[in-house]
Amino acid sequence: MSAPAPALPANTVLRARLTGELDVTALSAAVDDLVTARPELAAAGARPGRVRLRVIDLSRSAGEQQRSVLAELAADEAARPVGAAGRPRLRACLAGLGAGAHELLLAVDREQVDTWSVAGLTRDLGAAYRARIPDATAARPATGPAPGTGPVPGAWLPGERASRTLPGETGETGETAETGETAATAKTAAVAERVLAAFAAVLGRYAGTDEAVLTVPDGPAHRTIRVDLAGAPTSARLAAAVRTAPDAGPDTPAFPIRAVFAGHDLPAAALELPGVAEQVSVDSPPDPEGRLTLAVTGPAEFTVALTGALPGRVTAEGFADHLALAVRFGLDDPDRPLAELDLSGRPAPHPAPGPATTRPYRDYLAFLDEEFAARVREAPGAVAVRSEEGTLDYGGLDRWSCRTAHVLDRHGVGPGRVVALLLTGGAGRIAAVLGAMRTGATFTCLNPADPDARLRDILAGTGAVCVLADEAAVAAHPALLGPDGRFAGLPVAAPVPAPGDAPGDEPQGEHVCFPAPPAADRPLCIVHTSGSTGTPKGIALSRAAFAQFAEWQRERFGIGPDSRVAQWAPLTYDAAYTEILAALTAGAALCLPPEAARRDPVSVVRWLRRERIGQIQTVPSFFRLLTEALDAQGGELPDLRHVLVAGEVFPVDLAEAWAHRAVRPRLHNLYGPTECILATHHELPPGGEFPAGVPIGVPIPGREALVLDGLGRPCPVGVPGEIHLRSAFLAGSYHRRPAETASAYLPDPWRPGRTLYRTGDRGHLRADGTLAFTGRTGNQVKIRGNRIELDEVEAVLEQQAGVREAAAAVRTTASGDPCLVGYVVADPGVSGEALRRLVAARLPAPAVPDLIAVLADLPRTATNKRDRARLPWPLPARRSEPEGDER
Repeated sequence: MSAPAPALPANTVLRARLTGELDVTALSAAVDDLVTARPELAAAGARPGRVRLRVIDLSRSAGEQQRSVLAELAADEAARPVGAAGRPRLRACLAGLGAGAHELLLAVDREQVDTWSVAGLTRDLGAAYRARIPDATAARPATGPAPGTGPVPGAWLPGERASRTLPGETGETGETAETGETAATAKTAAVAERVLAAFAAVLGRYAGTDEAVLTVPDGPAHRTIRVDLAGAPTSARLAAAVRTAPDAGPDTPAFPIRAVFAGHDLPAAALELPGVAEQVSVDSPPDPEGRLTLAVTGPAEFTVALTGALPGRVTAEGFADHLALAVRFGLDDPDRPLAELDLSGRPAPHPAPGPATTRPYRDYLAFLDEEFAARVREAPGAVAVRSEEGTLDYGGLDRWSCRTAHVLDRHGVGPGRVVALLLTGGAGRIAAVLGAMRTGATFTCLNPADPDARLRDILAGTGAVCVLADEAAVAAHPALLGPDGRFAGLPVAAPVPAPGDAPGDEPQGEHVCFPAPPAADRPLCIVHTSGSTGTPKGIALSRAAFAQFAEWQRERFGIGPDSRVAQWAPLTYDAAYTEILAALTAGAALCLPPEAARRDPVSVVRWLRRERIGQIQTVPSFFRLLTEALDAQGGELPDLRHVLVAGEVFPVDLAEAWAHRAVRPRLHNLYGPTECILATHHELPPGGEFPAGVPIGVPIPGREALVLDGLGRPCPVGVPGEIHLRSAFLAGSYHRRPAETASAYLPDPWRPGRTLYRTGDRGHLRADGTLAFTGRTGNQVKIRGNRIELDEVEAVLEQQAGVREAAAAVRTTASGDPCLVGYVVADPGVSGEALRRLVAARLPAPAVPDLIAVLADLPRTATNKRDRARLPWPLPARRSEPEGDER
């Protein structure tokens, strides 16, 4: 289970190093005066309490010990809530360090201190202190910083800070006493306006949106504005747009970055205590949502401060560099669209090629057939498949698959044709896959549990010439079986029995290779995922792609004749064929789990241990269940050498828990859409920590991963964008769907004649060269490893009688599990549970909403689009009619 998140520090801690003749009694009284003068800091209740300055003597401690104690004090002040039990919302502590040095710590409720109020707080405390000292103006000045090096505006900004000199600015205002400060102030304001426009542009680039939402000064207060970045505005036009930007209303979509422009007239955070030199800093609580603050801290300087985490792994230093680039871009050509700014800073970006494969592409065309045949020749008696039915050796699997190929050949299956496989289980499915492969045809595996409508759509969409189906699978769909014995209008081929089960029923030429290894680059299989139109989308994957991936797996994970590889993935997923082909081309044993155990983690753990499985691939959510089952049983899995997880984000707590186990397999996090099987790989190191999430790694040989912004430009390290893939092993198209192919496969601007695949995933490059995944760009989601198009769910919902409008979204339950929720606006009498039963006949089981809510209206954005972010969750309480029906 996930460990509970640690509580965030409750307070902001203002720290001031004071050196000089400090009047501690006056300071104590001044702190109390400050709270009295500021109602927001005063205690609640009829008899408010007073603030007592806690004084600690550290003068006899060594310097290192002093620093350690001060760090502990600051942490304690940050953690302990203020304002409880009628006490003020400020707490003060003063540590004496000796030789006239002190450190003052003021802990203030985090809700009472923001970017604008820190300087005012220090100013008021200093005024209260001076008021408590007789003849303060005559006090001896401090022996501290030299003239001109006093407190700097913005130096107290909380979090990680980075300052830059403004391009084109010298810092010399050119003002004299005669001309006054008016021109200097106007110049600073103009600089601030230019920086603010660049700030909005870079924010939009980081967020991947055509707008920026940020908080700006508004007289003594501040307001949140929405800056429109659509239409490729120039620097000059954007500066004007910022001046007139409207307030961000309630319908403004949530912006992923909390951004603040603190202004250009920021005062210094200074106490100005007579006779005392000072250095002020602020320890701000971690901000779970992340906050980015920008201030113009001089006539030729700006400062960026970052608390918490922004999307990606953006740092204050990196953002400051990009902001300086944007300001320079606007100065060089104010009439050029800011959208053309290349944040990478390179004049002609050309993504570097990915790791190479071990052989040319053409050599992979016959690889699968030749490697399997070689394993049969080398060790025909070696175990190829282990299942509930027993074991099947390589020679037997070879004969069985060859007999299957003969049967399919008699039904017109061959190169350029498609055959559908509808089988319920057992080693016969593996023989069927190899048999279809040996004909040179393209196969597609159907799920016997899918509804009739989905099976009919897939068969019609692929143009299959026949269906290889067993009796149990056909019997589950009586409505598709015609009186002539055809299934959905297609002839049915019966699976052949296992070798030896029917003596004499062996066709002539059984041991002859059937047919010769293919010379043409034809698809091996078609895998179906959700489609945005409500019908399944076919992805045709090549023999070469599976061959190269099998070769990489064999080498990377050490698969050989002594290996046992779990065949865990359903045959409707491309992952199943990576398991089958990697094992059978390496001479390994392919191990099929008992069908009854697939959904029971306890039974799976027992099976892994009993069968001494060495490698399994699964989704992180099921791996978590296996972990819990293993811990409940006790013991380890000493034979398990490799665990591959893919299909979902690898949770940090699960990764770190395994990283610190004494007995552990090697853990591998893989990422990639079906269109290229998988694209990247990252092995988790023993004892690893993942504060920024588990990386999805580096490209697998033969693949390249690019992170591009909305205009197709490479994103710098840390800046999120959309992940694009380049590979000769990409599917290249969707089966019989040219329009969807054109939208997903884009011309490669760096390599004429080639294409890039838009994954729809967002990510960023990390400083160590690995890739991080940050979410989806569109309406496709993954739940428990299943790729689901929310558009498809909505389309099927809207096809139901009485439904006027529909939306779908993924929500998280109280237990942390993902929940697919459908929302409909429907006629009276339409219930969510009735709709669930109807859509279950059209959608695969993973895409059927867990519950469906009937709403009066769907929330909408300012442009009248359905606003999924504002769909209610938890669902409204039920009144006279049910708002939702739960499964």
